[in-house]
Amino acid sequence: NWSVGDGESIIVVIDGSLTINGSMTIAGSGFVAFIVRGTISVSPTVGVPASSSTSVLDGIYITGSAFQTGASTNAGTERLVGTGSFIANSFLLQRDLDSSSANETTAAELFIYNPRLFLNLPDSMKEHHVTWQEVAP
Repeated sequence: NWSVGDGESIIVVIDGSLTINGSMTIAGSGFVAFIVRGTISVSPTVGVPASSSTSVLDGIYITGSAFQTGASTNAGTERLVGTGSFIANSFLLQRDLDSSSANETTAAELFIYNPRLFLNLPDSMKEHHVTWQEVAP
């Protein structure tokens, strides 16, 4: 489990895949982003009970491939709740709340948008470099 403190900014760039085996939380004005070329996979052990809406994945997660939530195999971690922005070429939502009989009333994956992350975006992610060059007619 990993907690980003108030005022901390962490940007992780991965030229490969990422497997998340623990929770990622942010305190106060903290910021974390994962930019991944390959697949982002979440372990089935990362989650909360079906009745909970407590976030276990905070931050910005960007992949050029797939975001996989992992199958629900562990009692008590069936539901995946994420707060932030989740951007992927495709999503494979694999969670199932059948063991807690909540499939009909509760989403197995809950993604909550958090605009505060864009206010806390580090300057290095805000910069957009443009080169202007005059060309003779």
